[in-house]
Amino acid sequence: MNIHPKFRVGWLLFTVPFISTLNVSVVPSRAATLSSATTLVNVTNFSTNAESSSVSVDTAAFAISPVESTIDLDSLDDSLGQEAITVESENGSVVATADFNTVAFFPPATSGVSSSFVSSETDNEAFGSGGSYLGFSQTESTVLANFFLNPEAGETQTFSFDFNIFWELETQATEAREQATATADVSLQICGRTSLTENPLFCDALSTFGIIDSSTPTEVFAFQKSDAFSVDVLNQPVVSGNPALNFQQADFFALGSYQREFETPIYLTLTELQNSEAYVTAPEPSATIALFSLSAIAMALGKRKKQL
Repeated sequence: MNIHPKFRVGWLLFTVPFISTLNVSVVPSRAATLSSATTLVNVTNFSTNAESSSVSVDTAAFAISPVESTIDLDSLDDSLGQEAITVESENGSVVATADFNTVAFFPPATSGVSSSFVSSETDNEAFGSGGSYLGFSQTESTVLANFFLNPEAGETQTFSFDFNIFWELETQATEAREQATATADVSLQICGRTSLTENPLFCDALSTFGIIDSSTPTEVFAFQKSDAFSVDVLNQPVVSGNPALNFQQADFFALGSYQREFETPIYLTLTELQNSEAYVTAPEPSATIALFSLSAIAMALGKRKKQL
């Protein structure tokens, strides 16, 4: 059992009405440039209890003001392990925050499987104002759970669970030179092996991805799954917002289940992965921020992994 100390009892009471009211962003009318990305996953009703599980979370956040024409990536080392950074200068101010609540609860097999669950939330925000700034935050949460199915000879054993997935993205940039980007990436994967030392015989997967960028009207959304997943997408991502405020928003919500039957003993590994990113920038005219990719940011930070 792995329980993060920030976990709140109220989180267990997650319901669809809660999803409809979830809002972690800054009020648009008060923002200069903002980006917000939230992901939320619950996995429940396991047919089989896990033999072992683990949780790990990577966080990265940094903020710069003003933005120079060149950026020394080594200077970002001070951001290692940080979850909230605020920088203020005469030329601008910027805040970047990364937060999470991730829990994997699998009681002993003698207690049954009815109370087993996985719950995970990631929240990333970046907010900037003034003449020149750059802010970035990223949270990656991973849950692994290992199962063993051993059906009786001539019979089958079913492995199944239910889940819900939600993500929400928001951006606002009030001036043309400003940019705000929000990204969400969520996936579930189940791989089966006949022994712990062999390569997987199969892997079923479900994934959903979204990104919105204030600098372009084109949004990117993706959703795909294998046949063992049954999914009801209740909210398809469609960008909406207030053009007068250069504010845009998109969210995704789905309920579903996974089910597969087995005739022979098999080891199963469930991997639940969430990644959310928030990015804002307002460079000086001479700054070369276009060369400063988000992947380079993440690599430069060398994120500190937290085993929970």
